[in-house]
Amino acid sequence: MSYKTAVILFLCLCFSSVAHAATADRIAAVVNNEPIMQSDMEDILAPVYMNLKQEYSGQALMAEIEKVRIKILNQLIEDQLIFQEAQKRSVKVEEQEIDDMMVDFKAQFKSEEEMNEALTYRGLTLESLRKSYSKQIAIRKMHAYEVRSKVMVSPQQVQAYYEAHKEDFAEKGHWLLSVITVRKRPEDIEKGTKSEAERAKIESVLKELSAGKDFKELAQKYSEDVHAKEGGEMGAVKMSEFSEAVEKAISTLETGQTTGIVETDRGFHIFRLDGKVPSKNKELNDVRDDILNMLYRKEAEEKYKSWVEQLKQKAYISIK
Repeated sequence: MSYKTAVILFLCLCFSSVAHAATADRIAAVVNNEPIMQSDMEDILAPVYMNLKQEYSGQALMAEIEKVRIKILNQLIEDQLIFQEAQKRSVKVEEQEIDDMMVDFKAQFKSEEEMNEALTYRGLTLESLRKSYSKQIAIRKMHAYEVRSKVMVSPQQVQAYYEAHKEDFAEKGHWLLSVITVRKRPEDIEKGTKSEAERAKIESVLKELSAGKDFKELAQKYSEDVHAKEGGEMGAVKMSEFSEAVEKAISTLETGQTTGIVETDRGFHIFRLDGKVPSKNKELNDVRDDILNMLYRKEAEEKYKSWVEQLKQKAYISIK
């Protein structure tokens, strides 16, 4: 599991270790003689299950649930290992640190009554919540010491990555375009039949353009899209937003020139190129922070994996 995923998932788990303390339960795994309960997994899985139900059903749903269940159990095992390591090293959690988290928790509610209802719903008390926060802080401190404090990204690494991946930082060019559109009939679109009358109309418009008629006036008179009122002006449009056929027709134009008739799934079009801004690579200074953060996350993920693997190799882990 990635370091980023581990941290995010851990924040979602902060209540799970105490939510079913008083409920009959079964053991899902044992980590150095300390149990992880099935209810801990179910607490986390429940909201995920509701989301998965919206995308999957039947066997596909069951397969996705099993994937998530494995990830959750693995993260719970890793958290338990890290917390045990924090205990071995006597990592100190100050009461003020817990108090600060409690203040943030209480600030979510309009009243003490509302807060107590939320605690009861989760099977928690203020005391058990403090205990959970203490564990969370201890694990965070171990992350800081074993992972974040040991990650170093040099300016040379940032420079080297930029030079090797300049194309990834290209600022896509765009066109300034105007268009005249004649829509196909809905029934022709649905059945895939030809729109002969609509093609004849756009051919007539093209003849008027060729005879020297003003593009803007023709767009206002004949065009059937949202740009008609503005004389067909589309403004700045990214080159990557068009279909291959449209891009091919426009890419050969010089400013002021028009295409022939371009057919798409929805209609027939005539485009005019009003201007062009070419693609360009961003300078290193523009993307330095993005590269630094990306390299930091990558190195942190590798250190996290290595560290947790060492903890696992030294531990007794039994999955029931």
